[in-house]
This record gives sequence, C-alpha cells and structure tokens, in this order.
Amino acid sequence: MQNTIQTIDTIDTTKSVVQALNLQAFKEKGIEVYIKRDDLIHPLISGNKWRKLKYLITHANDIGIKKIVSFGGAYSNHLPAMALAAKIYGFESAAFVRGDELNANSNHRLSFLKSCGMNLHFTTRELYRDKQSLYNNIYGNDPETLFVDEGGKSNWAIEGCEEIVKEIDRHFDHIILPVGTGATLSGVVSGCHQFQPNAYTHGVVVLKGAEYLNDEVKKLIPRLSNYSMHHQFHEGGYAKKSIELENTMKQFYNETGIPTEHIYSGKMILAAYKLLQNKSFIAGDKIMLLHTGGILNIDQL
Repeated sequence: MQNTIQTIDTIDTTKSVVQALNLQAFKEKGIEVYIKRDDLIHPLISGNKWRKLKYLITHANDIGIKKIVSFGGAYSNHLPAMALAAKIYGFESAAFVRGDELNANSNHRLSFLKSCGMNLHFTTRELYRDKQSLYNNIYGNDPETLFVDEGGKSNWAIEGCEEIVKEIDRHFDHIILPVGTGATLSGVVSGCHQFQPNAYTHGVVVLKGAEYLNDEVKKLIPRLSNYSMHHQFHEGGYAKKSIELENTMKQFYNETGIPTEHIYSGKMILAAYKLLQNKSFIAGDKIMLLHTGGILNIDQL
C-alpha cells in the first residue's frame, strides 16, 4: 500500500477553486459572495468526504489497520466515498446500514458499495442507535479493524477540514456551509481560528430536530465560539425538499451555472439568501460559501 496521499492523482484538492459569484440580491446590498468548489475534487470522493477521510486513512495505514468499518443510511454520501477510498488504498471495508428491510440491490448507491467490495450489515433503526455495540459484536476483538463514526466524524476529520480554510488566500467576514454530523463545521471553525480569525462561520443543519449537534460540536471544539448553527433551514428533514428550496436552487444555477443538490448544498444556498433577508450581513461584507460536494456521479466510476 502506498503511504502517501499524493500518489492518488484522481483526488486533486487544487481543483477546489474559489469563484466570485454575481448574485443580484447580494450585489444590491453591497455584499460580495464567493464559493469554494470542493465538489470538484473528485466525482465521488469529493468535498468534505475526502477531507474527513484523508488523515484517517493515513492513520489507519500507520497503525496496520486492514479493514475500515463505518455507518450510514441507504442514501449516505459518506459510505460511497469511504468504500471507494478503501478500495483505492487497499483496505477492506464494511458498513452498518440503517434499515433492515434493505439489501445491496435496494438502490444504486448500495449496489455501488457492494461493487467496491464493502461488506454490508443491514440493521434495524433501533439497533443502529448504539453504533459501538453493533461494531463490538462483530469486530470488537479484531485489532486490525478501525471504527469510523457516521459521516466520517473524527479528530482526523477535523484536521482535514481545517485545510479547506487554509487554502483560502483572502479575507472573509462570513463562511457558510451545510452541516450533517458537525465534523466539517468543527474543522472549518478550527481552521478559521488559525487562518481566518475574523471570519464568522454559519453552519446550516440539514436534519430536522438535530439540536443535539450543538453539544456534539462543542465537544469537538470546546474552546471555540465564533460560529452559529442554524436549524431552521432543513425544509422538512434530511433529504426533504420544498418548492422554495427547488426554486432557490434553480435561481442559483441560472445565475452561476453551479449545480447543487437538495440534501446539503442547496439548503446552504437557501440559508444564505434567508440570512441576507434577515440582515445578518452588512454592506461591504465578503461571504464565502463552501460547496462541500454531495452531487454523486456514480455512473462515471
């Protein structure tokens, strides 16, 4: 197995360019908007998915891990990224998938996981709540197996996501990104503390009833506070969408040519417009939107 991330030329963080956006609603208020295109890193191992896996894979290699085991739902973005990354780097992989009525042929994503050699364990939603027990029952006695939390959440994920901010070469007043597990938000806030100390981070939570994430993020970055978590833009819950969300995504695409999706990036865009309406920004502000991927091109692989 190769010991350096840079040998995989299909994953290229230099493609994560910063683009200026000509958004009329913001322009009228004297506010500059930019977007960092982490979605361009790779068609599947893109955006925050790669950022969260990068140093975890290095750690697993360093300590002699042979199999990586994680968790997710039937439409997880994390699991396809992890399955392919494990295949590229020569690890075995397995996942506990929420929903015991499912199988590897239930949808295209699950079939893709299987095609990457990932061993799938389908489990009830009730048992899924105790991920550590699920892991321990099958893999707890195997020292060559590594537990990876849902969404890739870990200290290595925070280190990887700090680099998103490190790559930004100009000052911003606000940074806005979608939030699923809180790991990317934690890494971005930590990165801002180091590289953008005057920037305020807005985490747009895409799940309904996920106020528990406030405490999760505090555990990950207990000494940092220059951020907010917005819980009002979930549009009905994870993977749910509204007419307003769809219209906002269409408007954004028409103005920029940049695709978004309704699970993560679209809700971030909607939140940015809503925050503008709520006067969260002032004339002269510079805003950075973080496109953390989520548009999976499985058919390309």
